Amino acid sequence: MRRENQMSVDHTALPPTNRRRLFARTALCGALCGLSLLPGLAQALPTGAVPEVNAGGVAPTINTSGTRLDVTLGAPRTVLNWSTFDVTPDETVSFNFGARNWIVLNRIGSLTGSKIEGTIEGRVGGEYGGNVWFASQSSIIFGRGSRVDAGSIVAGLGNVDTAGFLDPSNTLFSFSGADAVAGSNIMVLANATLTAHGGMVALMGPSIVTRANALVSATEGSVLYGSAKTFQIRMAPGAGGDFDLVDFIVPDASAGSDAGVAIDLGGGTRANAVFLAAVNRSGIGSAIINLEGMVTAQAAKADGGDIVLSGGGGIANRLPGPALDGVSATDIYLNKGSASRDLRVSNLGRTFGRPWARPLEELKDPPTLEEDAQPCELRSDCGDDGGGNGNGNGFGFAPLDQALDQAVIASLFDPTAVAAVTAGRDARIAATASIELGSIVAARDIAVQGPDIKANNLVAGGALTVNSTQGDVRLATAGTTREGLVTAKTDALIDTISAPQKLTVNAGRDIAIGDGTTNAAGVVVLSAARNVTLNLGSGRIDTVTAGGAVDLRGAVDVGTITAPRVFGQAASIRIGAVTTTGDLYVVATNGDAIVGDATAGDDIYVQATHGTASLTNATLTGAAPDAVGFDFAGNTDAAGNGRVVQVTSIDLDAKLGLGTGGVTGATTVGVLAGRDAAMEVIKATPGSFSVTAARDATVRAPTVTLDSVQAGRDLSVGSTTGDFTITNALTAVRNISVSAAGALKVADVRADSGSVSLVGATVTAGNVSASEDLTLKALSGGVTTASFKTGRDLIVQGSSLSLGSTISAVPRDLSITSLGNFTSTAPLSAGRNLILDVAGKATVGATTAVNAIRIVAGDLDLTGALTAPNAQIESKGGAMRVGGTADGGSGFIFDGADFGQLRVSGVTRFYAGSTTGTARGDLTLQDLSINPTNTPSVSFLVGSGANALVQGMVAPNTSGGIIRIGDASDMSWRPGSILVSGALGAATFAGGAKYTNIRAFSEVRLAARQDILFGSPRFITLIQETPISAIDIAAGLPAGSAPLGNEVGKVFVSTGRLEVSSDGKAVQQNTAPVGSGGTAGLYFTGAFNPALIIDPPRIVELWGAIAGANGQVITGSAAGSGLTFTVVDSNGQPISRPDGAAYRFNACDVGTTNCPVISSPSSGGGSGDMNAGVLTARDLLDDPGAIDTLGSESLARPPVLLSVAEPPVDEIVTDPVVTGTGSEEIWRKRRQTK
Repeated sequence: MRRENQMSVDHTALPPTNRRRLFARTALCGALCGLSLLPGLAQALPTGAVPEVNAGGVAPTINTSGTRLDVTLGAPRTVLNWSTFDVTPDETVSFNFGARNWIVLNRIGSLTGSKIEGTIEGRVGGEYGGNVWFASQSSIIFGRGSRVDAGSIVAGLGNVDTAGFLDPSNTLFSFSGADAVAGSNIMVLANATLTAHGGMVALMGPSIVTRANALVSATEGSVLYGSAKTFQIRMAPGAGGDFDLVDFIVPDASAGSDAGVAIDLGGGTRANAVFLAAVNRSGIGSAIINLEGMVTAQAAKADGGDIVLSGGGGIANRLPGPALDGVSATDIYLNKGSASRDLRVSNLGRTFGRPWARPLEELKDPPTLEEDAQPCELRSDCGDDGGGNGNGNGFGFAPLDQALDQAVIASLFDPTAVAAVTAGRDARIAATASIELGSIVAARDIAVQGPDIKANNLVAGGALTVNSTQGDVRLATAGTTREGLVTAKTDALIDTISAPQKLTVNAGRDIAIGDGTTNAAGVVVLSAARNVTLNLGSGRIDTVTAGGAVDLRGAVDVGTITAPRVFGQAASIRIGAVTTTGDLYVVATNGDAIVGDATAGDDIYVQATHGTASLTNATLTGAAPDAVGFDFAGNTDAAGNGRVVQVTSIDLDAKLGLGTGGVTGATTVGVLAGRDAAMEVIKATPGSFSVTAARDATVRAPTVTLDSVQAGRDLSVGSTTGDFTITNALTAVRNISVSAAGALKVADVRADSGSVSLVGATVTAGNVSASEDLTLKALSGGVTTASFKTGRDLIVQGSSLSLGSTISAVPRDLSITSLGNFTSTAPLSAGRNLILDVAGKATVGATTAVNAIRIVAGDLDLTGALTAPNAQIESKGGAMRVGGTADGGSGFIFDGADFGQLRVSGVTRFYAGSTTGTARGDLTLQDLSINPTNTPSVSFLVGSGANALVQGMVAPNTSGGIIRIGDASDMSWRPGSILVSGALGAATFAGGAKYTNIRAFSEVRLAARQDILFGSPRFITLIQETPISAIDIAAGLPAGSAPLGNEVGKVFVSTGRLEVSSDGKAVQQNTAPVGSGGTAGLYFTGAFNPALIIDPPRIVELWGAIAGANGQVITGSAAGSGLTFTVVDSNGQPISRPDGAAYRFNACDVGTTNCPVISSPSSGGGSGDMNAGVLTARDLLDDPGAIDTLGSESLARPPVLLSVAEPPVDEIVTDPVVTGTGSEEIWRKRRQTK
């Protein structure tokens, strides 16, 4: 057999002893071939059995019948000495045991080897069991299609210590192969099956070979493949009597095998545990362990699930034994395997992650029994070289050199050629020579140690430990879900990394991560004594420490870098913090170049193409010579140029400082951008600096030298601390923005195609001109300009405004903010919107806007007309009084004269508070005359924690217009209560159905969170303190609700339509004279249908009259039953009346003619006014006996159910009505004559 590092074997150059071995082998092959010509050598079934049994045992009985041989054993230990042991495909040998722990040793004396091509079985009581062993000095071949079934199966090449074997108490068995035929091996050919039922399978000898599609199985025990010449095997019986492996012992190096192929598994192996051990005593080259077929260890017992490989030692207590002194190397080819628990590899030699490339002669199977019977000249295995499969001394395979020299190593990182081994728990691989692995996946830990290590895929569900003791570590993929450690004696090269917790890579020389397309994910820490190269397609490295240089390529994202020299030239680069004693060059060729904190001994250059260049903090220590650190194309560094910080984006944005950082130790600072440049630093920049932008330039610094700032479009300059003064004129192609934390003083400022913004604690400027918007904002003081001009919007803020000229018409928006009082006698005009925000009192003359006007002030005085489609007036302090006369009171007062200046064609809104602030207060409406032509729609909005108080007469000067109090759709601007003791609209009640002096609103819409109450202050207080269940004005409840004195005849609302929206009460005082039976207080013009909209409170109690279409005014129950109404939800959609709600007009349940008697005070009498719709004692009743009950209706206690006669056919019976709750329910049938 040949290894990668062997030369072709020249037989003539071999020592005499080796040549003699080759010659003897050739002679033996020829002799055996000659013997095959003699008659009778191809006999069927084993022959010549001589039994030996343990003391006290009974000799077995052997019966042969046709193609079957049956052996019935009579002792726990039996030796059968056979002359030959061959089984043809149609033959069966059956061993019948008395117990599962009995063993039969078939010791074969033939030097031609044994070929088992049929069936061997061991049985105990009809079931497979017992232990069938084979021992031979020559090869044992399990031929194609053969089948062996027993409790345990053991095949070993060598002489067995018979005395030790025949001791039933002994479990340590010795095999000596000193006299074995050279080149002997154990082979399991294609489609052969060796199955242990409960016990183990052990194949032991100088060379063990299984072919593809062969299967060795011990699902409840172990499988052992042991390569040695002299060895011992220790077993332990289980509970059922089946034996399992404990130790495979090779005493010393001389007992090892000299076969080139120690173990070659082309077939499959399935077991509770699998063990492979090889001891190589050849001094010429390495022996081979090849796991090409699938090896599966699936735990069926507590000690199962392991695959254990030992190269150079045996198996000790089911673990790899220590390597023996003086043994030669073993090469392990680890191709396929699956361990439900642990994979353990300990090897004196190399380990490969691929199948072994077999020489051509190794692919040949030995002849079958049928082929052996043919004449020698007809067989392919006889010839001048001795033929057969012995291959001379067993290790001289010339074709192997070419196979290995042409390098299967090249396929190591080819995913399509990956060998795969999995472990359900741990995988531990150790070797004294190089290790090459395919894919190793472990559910828990992986540990690999060897002189140098290569692997396609190491993925650990637990920890990953890789340690090279002499050379490199090269990994295509390293993955660990817990912490991992990769240590390379020389270089560490890893393509892909996945480490959610942490992977640390240490190298005695260099580290290289990535191939330009791969990824690193998780927490990765790199430390190299020399250099580190990162070449990733994506991902992130947390920490890089190098004793030499750090080279960044691909797409790089690094948390921290520490190295004497750092150079990055990658598609994109992102570095959190970097420290280098020399120059720092960060160049992104197709993306962003972003650096957080950078410390360098000389210069820092950050450059990006097709991306953003960004640097937050830069510190130059000056510890390095002023020289060029790296020479590369496009490097603008030069020796002797000082200490330079430069941030450049060729075609996009460049940023320095980012508002949190700065520069220390530089003599020159530059920011250059192909689009926008921004330098925003929080500390003074040393040396000179320049900012150049093809488009916009922004500079924010404690001090600014404006001469060094160039912008192709917008210019934004500001001082972040203290005052800022610019003495030279500023001009920009488009926009200019200048700001200061303190006082701002600038000369002339002009933006010919854009806007100007000047912001400071105070603002002082020369002539300021903007073709678009002009913003002049003093944060704590005044604004002063020589003159101003704006082409679009004007935004002014200051405690005082001195603009050099009056604020004439502004083309678009005008915004003025005053931190104190504001007075403008000149007209204010805006082409779109006008906003006036004044902390104190605003006094303005004529004010006009094409779209809308918004005024927020502590107080407001209009000395001229305010004209706009829509207007919004807000009280900055909260509380607001509208109407009445200017009486010198404090707070926001908008008197009747101010209101008369309004010319708003759309909606005029008054807010008792600020819509952009938190202040809220009560709204008080005093006498106010509203001209519907000038202000057709007026809304008063009050915060939810305040109230709206209508104390005066608020009425149109002629009927029309809409008035709203509260916002039905916005709860934040709906007052807690609306209390109307004055009037909304005007009408004079002259008694009965007579109303004069009517000036009614078209609509009155009222929205409160809780109550809407109409009445005298006394009545309002009374109703506020009364629960809803105790309110029934018709019944005189609460007591004292009747009008007194000047309360009589008062009209609170005069409107075409009334909307009441609240969650509590909407109750109005009936101001008709006591005892009149009349109804007054609310006047409907009859212009709208429905006249009443109820956004449902729990109770509505209203009193008044309705003007009909013919001009006739109706009151009482006629009006109550004739009122048109609708009930809506919060979205204005019609709904049914909520359960338990009571809605009454003139005591009638709205929408019906169910009208109770209006109770009179105890001192008054009733009235028979039927037009008033009031049922009295004089109503017509057919049952004279019922008249006696009517007196109860005038009592102050709850009425009772009236008993009435059946109505005649000319009468109408109305629906029943509920007018009380609980015990006060009244169900009446009211009768009217047609």
